[in-house]
Amino acid sequence: MSDESIADLQARIEALEAIISAQELNTRDVLHTDDGNAFFLLFGSVLVFGMQAGFAMLEVGSVQIKNTGKILMKNIFDASVAGLFWWITGYGLAFGSDAFIETGKNGFAG
Repeated sequence: MSDESIADLQARIEALEAIISAQELNTRDVLHTDDGNAFFLLFGSVLVFGMQAGFAMLEVGSVQIKNTGKILMKNIFDASVAGLFWWITGYGLAFGSDAFIETGKNGFAG
């Protein structure tokens, strides 16, 4: 490579670095921590409920037709109990802050 092409490449690199520093790109401006936490929580819940639906299909396929309704009601009850326990303890463990002394709330039971 000639000295002119190397100098030209260095000038282009410096110009791009100046553009990037002028824009002040920061990953925190693009994605906040709370957004990532909410996405992870929603994505995980979609996976869990998808597995629950798949397991319900597996159970329904394994029993006689007359027991299909009972199996599906059992699965709905299971999801309801899981949601209730998440409300009582899971949210407090996942997102609760220990501010009971200051505010009287610790994130458990809603």
